[in-house]
Amino acid sequence: MDRSVVREVKEIRAILEVACLNREHLTILARDGRFEADFIHLDDHSMHLAGATGLPLRPDEELALCFPVGTRTLEGNTRLQGPGQVAGQATLRVALPSMLLDDELRRAPRVTRVGQVEATFYNGHQSLRTGRLLDISTGGLKLGLTQAPDVAVGEALALTLPMDDHFRIRATAVVRWITGRTLGLEFQPGLDRATLALLSRWVFLTREQDTHAPAPAVAAARPAVAAGTLVLVADDETIEDTLREDLEGLGTLVRTAGDAVGLQAALLLRPAILFLHAGPGDRARLEALTGLLSPRTPCVLLGTGMDAAETARLAADLGLGRHFPYQHPAGFFFQRLVRGLLLAETAPRGS
Repeated sequence: MDRSVVREVKEIRAILEVACLNREHLTILARDGRFEADFIHLDDHSMHLAGATGLPLRPDEELALCFPVGTRTLEGNTRLQGPGQVAGQATLRVALPSMLLDDELRRAPRVTRVGQVEATFYNGHQSLRTGRLLDISTGGLKLGLTQAPDVAVGEALALTLPMDDHFRIRATAVVRWITGRTLGLEFQPGLDRATLALLSRWVFLTREQDTHAPAPAVAAARPAVAAGTLVLVADDETIEDTLREDLEGLGTLVRTAGDAVGLQAALLLRPAILFLHAGPGDRARLEALTGLLSPRTPCVLLGTGMDAAETARLAADLGLGRHFPYQHPAGFFFQRLVRGLLLAETAPRGS
């Protein structure tokens, strides 16, 4: 069984109990937008969420949830049950998910939009140095310096990172690579459990704000989406830019995040074609995502960094019949594939 999927009822309940105990924050993806709430209580058949009352949700509406627990980020599908109450507080009741997907398929998901975080570091024999945080994950970080670094690969640094007003990381990090004025660092030894949990939560909240902030506008526009809407499920914004050029005149392109919540958002748009981005090393993530697809979903595996044979093998392993080794400009054969799929999708059923 894929270890990234939690199916045991007892394990699901144990995870949700921890989420309620910690009053974890979660995001809710619904048909008409993305919302935020907090876990507050778990009973025999329902989860109670605070801060989510009064939302424009329909009875029995299907919802997608995403939330952190410890060092994990979990996603699952649920169903709206209705209003509730816990200790006099109004809540929203949703059904317990039948399974949870662990979104941490990569060991350390990386956040690249970190705001203005100024790090300080010391190697034991030089004066204190500073650097701007460029990105961070639970495994390491990247720093940009204003001058050439006077440290060496393999050297250990005492590091301080003020992530926000309430969260500061003090750790040892080893220099893994140096390029110009940029340092790649790995937390070594790894962060202690308490700091790791706090950083994991910070990464989750930052990724949600960064990746899914446009989701309400996209979802709110859903009733006006044209039949030729094309949806790209990918984290890489550069692919969106080049693909939009290659698809000019063929339809409107929308991008959602490359995780399960992003895929749910894509499916809500009822795309004429869903492009699922695949790169080297993406197999585990894609196996989890393709399990959420219907056989009727008009999906094309869009491979980058792979040749035609590698893309075809991956598509076959994932059970996807359509695939394309993408590079820009894509050319005539790619446009012919897209036109053919659009014709097939707009043709009357049974004709």
